[in-house]
Amino acid sequence: MTLARRALVILALVALALMAGLAVATQSVAAACHYPRVFGGGVANVGPVRIYAPWAFADWRLRYAGEGPKAFDAAALWGLLAALPPLVLALIAGASRSRTRRSSPRPIVKDTAMPSQAAPPVRQDWRNVLPAGAPGCSQGTPYSFWVR
Repeated sequence: MTLARRALVILALVALALMAGLAVATQSVAAACHYPRVFGGGVANVGPVRIYAPWAFADWRLRYAGEGPKAFDAAALWGLLAALPPLVLALIAGASRSRTRRSSPRPIVKDTAMPSQAAPPVRQDWRNVLPAGAPGCSQGTPYSFWVR
């Protein structure tokens, strides 16, 4: 996926998360308050349920949160819960990488100028030992030393 396409997918998922969270919060607070007339007529009526615009929650919270703070707090939590799945998908889309394998990059410096990465060969007459009572049980710890 190209960078531009990935950015478009992430933007769409974030917009979906914002709209879903606001819609759930708006409908939740409207239902908790029993669809009062001060909230307006809404966009549509579906049976006994009045449908409001998703962004109405922000206006209502600023105006009426002092009258029913628990209803607005619960609605905000439901809105966050509804926004979470699209945000997780946006994070996954942003963190995903291309599956194609690229060739290893060429070194900047010639191989002859680079120091050797391999350990120097150990002469057979030297051995790595631990002093008696040293902490650690494997060879090559900071407490080991070389003897003949």
